[in-house]
Amino acid sequence: MMTSLHRLALAGVIAGAAALAQIGVADAHAVCGNRIFPATLAIDDPGVSDELALPTVSYMPKNADGNREVDASFSYTKTIFPNFGIIVTDGPTWLHPGGAGWGNVDTEAKYNIWCNAQHEFMVSVGLDVSWANTGTHRFSETFNTFTLQSSISARASAICRPVSTSCAPLR
Repeated sequence: MMTSLHRLALAGVIAGAAALAQIGVADAHAVCGNRIFPATLAIDDPGVSDELALPTVSYMPKNADGNREVDASFSYTKTIFPNFGIIVTDGPTWLHPGGAGWGNVDTEAKYNIWCNAQHEFMVSVGLDVSWANTGTHRFSETFNTFTLQSSISARASAICRPVSTSCAPLR
């Protein structure tokens, strides 16, 4: 069984190799019409593109169990064919009190099903799988979790009136 240090070293080697193999032109993450939809920490955008996120760190002074928690997640997204990508995510958690460890490896197959350039509107769907027993014993679930994901993004420069189907620009 791999120790936390070995997993971290392996993740670093894989991330470094992937980063070096993918050196090229940087593109916007999700573009539809004249709109760029940026990803944020709270809301993912519906775009599918090659991406390496090293790391995303979150801190909770008091989690649901009353412990102090620090999480660091690493994510790699690879476009398999236009509008379809595979995402792999993992990362360690530190609890005080409680120790440290890695959660289950998480994967997602994501497909951008629609981009309406005229209205700057995008929709994507995905299937997220958290794989059982792939993390540290104490931090790993013993069962797989399957979750359907959806993401919708649209421009905020028009507002639709509830009584009619017409839209008017915001002033």
